[in-house]
Amino acid sequence: MVEKSFEIVKSRYEQEEGSLHIRVKGKPVVWQRCIPKWSLNKMWNGNQKLQNRFHKTLCDKFGGSMELPIFKAKQAVEVKMIFSLERPGNQFKAKTKKGSSIGRLYRNIFPKSLAKWPTVGRDVDNLAKWLMDKPFKGVLIDDDAQIVHLDVWKKYDNRGNCNGHIDIIVKKASSPQEAEVKMDCGLDKNDEEVIVID
Repeated sequence: MVEKSFEIVKSRYEQEEGSLHIRVKGKPVVWQRCIPKWSLNKMWNGNQKLQNRFHKTLCDKFGGSMELPIFKAKQAVEVKMIFSLERPGNQFKAKTKKGSSIGRLYRNIFPKSLAKWPTVGRDVDNLAKWLMDKPFKGVLIDDDAQIVHLDVWKKYDNRGNCNGHIDIIVKKASSPQEAEVKMDCGLDKNDEEVIVID
């Protein structure tokens, strides 16, 4: 996150289904590599400060009303993350037809910009790693190893002033038998047609 504070603007926990939905207002940023600090004889983690702040925000939100972590150790979970990146200024109309200045609002986005994906800059794997490295642990899950299915999207923000937010969905994993149906990639339907490349 680039913003110095985090705000959980929406959350919903459905105990029967075992699913948690969270929307966090803020600009997504990527995980940074740790840098060696030779003078201190240790590695410097540039992610730590903001990750701790994000972790505290989750603790403050759920710690008083729920036993943490919400999804206990060894419980398999599926995680979906949707990173809505802030829209660049050049995707907005600068002025109305009458010449007055207009702001960063969804209705002021150029129609052709709505069809664009953010294909440069932040990688989805580093966006996801930033969240899973520290903020999730001890609050939403006990350990990364619990995640058996990870679904990550990045797109441009289409809400309000389009400055960015993150949607997180964590739920109990379906049974391995049910998951097999979802995992079918269509290659096993007719084994005779499979071409083996040496």
